[in-house]
Amino acid sequence: MLADRTAPAGAAARAAPAGLHAGSMVFDRVVSGYHGNMIVRGVSFEVPACGIIAIVGPNGSGKSTLIKTAFGLVRVASGQIRFGNQNLAGMSPAQRLACGIGYVPQLPSVFPSMSVQENLEMGLYCDRGSAEAAHPLEYAYELFPQLAERRSAAARTLSGGERRMLEISRSMLLRPSLLLLDEPSVGLSPALTKHMFEILVRLRETAGVALLVIEQNAKTALQICDEGIVLVGGKIAYHGKGKELLADDEVRRTFLGGGR
Repeated sequence: MLADRTAPAGAAARAAPAGLHAGSMVFDRVVSGYHGNMIVRGVSFEVPACGIIAIVGPNGSGKSTLIKTAFGLVRVASGQIRFGNQNLAGMSPAQRLACGIGYVPQLPSVFPSMSVQENLEMGLYCDRGSAEAAHPLEYAYELFPQLAERRSAAARTLSGGERRMLEISRSMLLRPSLLLLDEPSVGLSPALTKHMFEILVRLRETAGVALLVIEQNAKTALQICDEGIVLVGGKIAYHGKGKELLADDEVRRTFLGGGR
């Protein structure tokens, strides 16, 4: 389980490999989907450098399609996505990784028969090369000391929370400026979900990474984000400060399960 044993902020900050790129990601009237069926319909917003943006909404609203589009797994039909001064059109996921964009998918992505250490080493396969961190794996263990204790254990023996730790720390080894997370709390208990989001906030504070989080647990996500977006039918229905959306009676009644 996710024990409250993450590294203290100062230690993680000292260990954090600096991102090679820093900049905002801008979605400009983005339309995307599958086989001519457009799921995302004209979405515009910005993920600022070091910001946290949470996207919530009902099932089938296009949340996962949007984040897959940001990572290049789904093609942009019209509009554009920019990261810093670069238009991402035509870039593959590998090229986006090299630009400083990390991605943690919703479905499990650990290699179950490999050890924790081997899973982390796989995360360095496209390392952009840097002398900034002499021991990059130690950065992952600074973030999640629990993983250090289990570095020789097979990933299949980890709890759901520990696997999420492994996936996130593996993504962080590539020193992203922006981390895309699709349902980071999936399969976790409410207590572990709360702690997972505390970890994400700590990543922003210690590593200077921006976060774009797709999350079904709307209340928790809106509590920790700078801005929240409610996506409905592939379009932005509400966009504002996370805590302001939580306090909005219409948003609470329609999407968060009741009024005050």
